[in-house]
Amino acid sequence: MNKPMSQRERYIVQRILIGDTYEAIGNDLDITKQRVQQIAKKHDVRPLKVEDKPLSGADYLVVHTLEAEPRLTYDEVAERHAMDAAQVRRIAEKSGVDWIRKPVYHRGIWPWDYDESPDTGCWNWRYGKDKFGHGRLNAGESGVEFAHRFAYRQYYGDIPTGESVFHTCKNLACVNPNHLQSAPKGKAVVEARRHNPINKQLVLYEVNKDGIAVLTLNNPQRRNALSARTLAALEERLDEIASDPAARVVVIRSEGPVFSSGHDLNELLNGSPDDYAAVFDACTRVMEAIRLLPKPVIAQVQGLATAAGCQLVATCDIAVAADTAAFATPGVQIGLFCTTPGVAVARSVMPKKAMEMLLTGRPISAQEALDFGLISRIAPADELETQTIELARHIASASAHTLALGKAAFYRQIEMNRPDAYRFAGKVMVDNLLAADAKEGITAFLEKRPPVWTT
Repeated sequence: MNKPMSQRERYIVQRILIGDTYEAIGNDLDITKQRVQQIAKKHDVRPLKVEDKPLSGADYLVVHTLEAEPRLTYDEVAERHAMDAAQVRRIAEKSGVDWIRKPVYHRGIWPWDYDESPDTGCWNWRYGKDKFGHGRLNAGESGVEFAHRFAYRQYYGDIPTGESVFHTCKNLACVNPNHLQSAPKGKAVVEARRHNPINKQLVLYEVNKDGIAVLTLNNPQRRNALSARTLAALEERLDEIASDPAARVVVIRSEGPVFSSGHDLNELLNGSPDDYAAVFDACTRVMEAIRLLPKPVIAQVQGLATAAGCQLVATCDIAVAADTAAFATPGVQIGLFCTTPGVAVARSVMPKKAMEMLLTGRPISAQEALDFGLISRIAPADELETQTIELARHIASASAHTLALGKAAFYRQIEMNRPDAYRFAGKVMVDNLLAADAKEGITAFLEKRPPVWTT
């Protein structure tokens, strides 16, 4: 990196260094992927390949701490996780999160930078070496929030009262004014993000010829964190599936070695109570949308699922996991108890095992998850997709009306006492018998022929 760099090239290089893909950078800057590759080659930089470096459950908890609390030293992280600092350093280097502790980051090479002036108590905002201005932090405002606000103001004017700044790109550290928008704080911010076109790429959607709708969490660089944008995209995709007659069964899977790391911790710092409530409300809406969806939902878990990611697995109607998968609710280790994930986990797992997971934060293996009811079955890692799709195909061959009726009734009766549950279930079965598909199914069975469903 000893060749001269323009400000634009400096920005591209830093995006590459933190792991953004060439394609994502090109899309954000309206240049080709090939041009980004040329700049990378010119300055001899390579993107981090976090997704190519699988982490164990214990390693991931260390990465979780490194990202959540970047000011901790390796020694402090090692003490928290009962290991030595050399192990923590190796995990940081293997995962690619060590860049945030490199001196270059703190010396202002980061393209959109902000720092405090000890002599004046003001904060500076700069691009590269060019100082754009300075000002005082508002009450309760962090340095990065100041940078976002100042960047927005320089280009668009003051943020309207009661509004805040949010990103339109995947890089949460970015304060590029072209990637910032304002929206009302709290719930409205989540709603505004939903209409951002980039959300569609965070959760991919396809339906195959067998009626299997596959939702793919598609942000492996951030370990498929359930950020506000990802939750909004998931909610939108589930709405699409609910009204798509071609979709009979849903499979939720993810790219990369981690199924989902849960909430994006960057969204759980330096915000207002309304901001935090908006994130948890969005997550609850997604979980309830899965439960209330009139179509079965199967989680296909290839790797680690933690916190809200574990909540997502527990919420799905069925969960198939690779034998290498692991599950954890590690919030207690960073001072934030996994209370909302516990709602779903406690309804899938025996109470004492659920409390052990919540109180210790330690990951459990796929076999333990199966033994205690968090998942439905285990598959060899190389057969996970095949076995999950085969299960989905078998379920999709049933009547859509019958599946919807049965799923809704199951979740209603399970919260009732036994006599009430039997009374309710009996009424549902009568209603079911009056449906055309029930008559067709029984007749087909007696006539020894395949049924022809109306739904």
